[in-house]
Amino acid sequence: MGFWPEQWKQIRGHAKWEFIRIVFGGGVLATAYALFKATTIYWRTQILLFVLCALGFAVITLLQKRGTKGEAELPVLTVVSHEFTNDAGATYPLKMRVQFRNDSTACVSVRVTSFKEGLAPMQHPFPVSVLQVSSGKWFPESPADQIAVLPGQLFRVWIGFDATSTDKNKLQQLKGRLGTLTLTANNQPSTFSL
Repeated sequence: MGFWPEQWKQIRGHAKWEFIRIVFGGGVLATAYALFKATTIYWRTQILLFVLCALGFAVITLLQKRGTKGEAELPVLTVVSHEFTNDAGATYPLKMRVQFRNDSTACVSVRVTSFKEGLAPMQHPFPVSVLQVSSGKWFPESPADQIAVLPGQLFRVWIGFDATSTDKNKLQQLKGRLGTLTLTANNQPSTFSL
């Protein structure tokens, strides 16, 4: 998004916008009145140019508004790192933790939709509460099924693999072919090959 559209987005809906609207609208009315009262051709030309510029600004603003109506920015999630752990005694001992970053310009609501296993068998059942967000440390302590992630903020997902048929080293060798993770961010699906 460019500088002027960003400024427009910040001004619209605020007190500044109301002030601009009142001043601009009052200026157009005063100018239209002055056009009829002007005595020389020079002043009539100057006033007419101002009115044409003001109308052009209004038309461009309306066209720009119409063009952006309903367009929502798609969430941008980027894989940052993979980490494999083997925590003996845990319900899902062999895990891969995938760290993501929200590269969108807005906050996103993230959920795990599915994981389709690839060359390494996963441990069943696939749990839904596997998400954590970083704010200096990972929270919530017990992973959640849905999280809100700020722009630039990190979050992670863990996936449990079957520890009886594979190990941490084999998972690292199979990275990129372990399976397909589908996340939903602001109701938009994003698929990642892990």
